[in-house]
Amino acid sequence: MVHGPLPISTGFDQRYSCHHCDIEDLDRTKDVNERDWTCNHCGSSVSIVLADDAGNSELVMRHQAQHLKAEHYVYLEHNWADGALRVLESKPAAKANMWSLALKNYRRITVEPDRYFNCVISGDML
Repeated sequence: MVHGPLPISTGFDQRYSCHHCDIEDLDRTKDVNERDWTCNHCGSSVSIVLADDAGNSELVMRHQAQHLKAEHYVYLEHNWADGALRVLESKPAAKANMWSLALKNYRRITVEPDRYFNCVISGDML
């Protein structure tokens, strides 16, 4: 069995682009590495436009829990239209091989370190 990053829902994904290559509308199957959500042309993280049936849309990048830092903002996978949650703390969990994220106005969650989150794009992500 090959271990890889845990999948993330792509049901709200509308469009992919690469800021580094300045390419809009990347083809997900040809241009995007879905194992790490990077551009197949340059290796930079791709930005993703999410949209729902109610007309809400957000621009995000996908990053693993273990790469999140305090002050990053994340959307919970199936509840992103309610807004982004600020990461207060990101660290290895007491439970072996798990990661702990403290989220403002939510709670502390324990997830796999390679679990991807939809993140508000900040300067240190580009």
